[in-house]
Amino acid sequence: MIPGDVEWLSLQFANLASLPAPVQRPMKAKKKVTTATERLYDIEEKSWEQFRSNLEKPGDPEIRPELSVLQLYFKWFAITHKGKLGPRPSISTLVWRVGRFSYMYADRHGIDIPDDVKDGVVQYIQNDLAAELHLTSKTYDKNFATDEDVSEMLKYLWTEDTHCYLNERMRVQGAFFKAFLRATASRPGAFTRSECYRDSNIALCYKDVEVWAIRKKQGGVRYRLDVTFHNMKGARLDPSKFLTLTIEEKYLEDLGSSVVFLFLVLGWMDRAFENITSLHQLFHLEGFIPDGASAIRLPVAAAARTQPILRRMEKRGSKRISKTLAWSSGSALQQLKRVCEAGGWPQRMTAYNVRRGGLNKLDGDPNTSSAQRNQIAGQGNSAVFTRAYLSRHSAVKIFKGRATHVKNEDDDDDDDDVRGMRLLRDRSAPQTLPDHLWEQIMQADRDLKTIDENRQLVRQLLRRELALLGADRSSTNVTALERELYNSSRKFHQRKQNLKRQEYLKFRAEWFKSRASKILASSNESQLQKPITATEFSPARKAVIEALYPADPSKLSMFSAAKALIFFVETSDGVRASIASERKRRLDPAILPGKKRRQGDSITFIACSPTI
Repeated sequence: MIPGDVEWLSLQFANLASLPAPVQRPMKAKKKVTTATERLYDIEEKSWEQFRSNLEKPGDPEIRPELSVLQLYFKWFAITHKGKLGPRPSISTLVWRVGRFSYMYADRHGIDIPDDVKDGVVQYIQNDLAAELHLTSKTYDKNFATDEDVSEMLKYLWTEDTHCYLNERMRVQGAFFKAFLRATASRPGAFTRSECYRDSNIALCYKDVEVWAIRKKQGGVRYRLDVTFHNMKGARLDPSKFLTLTIEEKYLEDLGSSVVFLFLVLGWMDRAFENITSLHQLFHLEGFIPDGASAIRLPVAAAARTQPILRRMEKRGSKRISKTLAWSSGSALQQLKRVCEAGGWPQRMTAYNVRRGGLNKLDGDPNTSSAQRNQIAGQGNSAVFTRAYLSRHSAVKIFKGRATHVKNEDDDDDDDDVRGMRLLRDRSAPQTLPDHLWEQIMQADRDLKTIDENRQLVRQLLRRELALLGADRSSTNVTALERELYNSSRKFHQRKQNLKRQEYLKFRAEWFKSRASKILASSNESQLQKPITATEFSPARKAVIEALYPADPSKLSMFSAAKALIFFVETSDGVRASIASERKRRLDPAILPGKKRRQGDSITFIACSPTI
């Protein structure tokens, strides 16, 4: 008898005392659940049905979620499932599933489990079950990314990233996603298509952003964005709870991570601004501000009002950006994780890292109250911030013999470095699992072996069946075996893919832990830290890098950078193919090369005279 199997479960159930069924309370009107919640309910219900099927026999009464039954259910679940931070699920995971189970049961079966039953299960998990199975109370570290961390990630995306996008607009969108996430500390689902609402196409649109060009005293203009969106969780369809955030960047020193600049570039490519006829006009609006006025608002074109700012590809493998379908938060976060790993950052990168960085900074701002911080974070109270966002790493420094949390004038380092990601970054971190190690892992994995053996068995049965039928292959058995072979092969490849990802993350984490000792023990550090080989970018990509990060900061220009960036995007393979097929969209004269001056292996583009 193995703990967790049917025989063990039946014996444990036989020892339970018979308790009355839970009282069926009148249910309130059903609240519509999101698609993500529906999937969680499906998983929980499938687990519960598996538990019941192992116990129920024909003629037996239906098993109900009584206190003792639920205690056995969660004990069985803890024994038969693996955890992410240990060999078994953690205490916090099991406690969370108690609430999820009660919501699922109320939704699917119409029975509200009493609070005293749920409390009894939680106490059992935290005390008896935790001691019996040695469950861990460990949780993920609350890592967070500082402003400097995000700026470095964006600089890597522009200047070093070798990933080839099917359409280079996705690089611009990825930069805007990271910059907007940092500037607003919002949930990704608040401005992209939320994974909780997969059936919808709700995302931040151009109508939700007001663009103001404000006259500067020293000449020129600066831009301001007033963004109105649903940052409060659960208030997606309640306009009374929408928030308006003002994003204003008075001193533009880093265009590669500027929300305002990237928004204007995306807006120009989508022809989102009414009566703006050239790129030069968009970035030189000082002459259009009326006398006596200090600012002018850019109207949004009627055709672009409901168009999502961040959009997905038309379909899998396509090189065209959809004109109507919003980019999902899951896809945007995958790009964020890819950039983090490729750039050499070791942490488990999620949107929470960036949000924690912004919210912890607001928490220490004397000009921001806790109510304002909660409003920006989209949270109802400070308890959520303390539980999920407040960093558990506090920087204490010695100043003139005293411990202090306050930054002093003669303190030339950054407190955020203590808790941020900069100091742990290593460009030489491995980006793939070594082949020899992967071969050893595959040979040692029992689950992969079992799935592969079943797959081979089904394949042999199918071949035998086909040999017996000869030319006539129409058979019910053949159809069933082909379906089973397809499912087993898919399961095999999924297990292989997941296993490789999990083992790579373990290998990478261990590599970061042991790297320091390897360097200190080595007589030649260069053998351990090899510089990244410079990739030969296209002339258009080089022009973007030079425009966003010029060697001479005095030459930084929004117009020049936008011109180079838009030319790079609109002449990339995916966009060029789209333009060639439609024959409707024309490149702006301000970004077309009038002449080409070849200098070695690069080309300098000289723009034609802009038209207004």
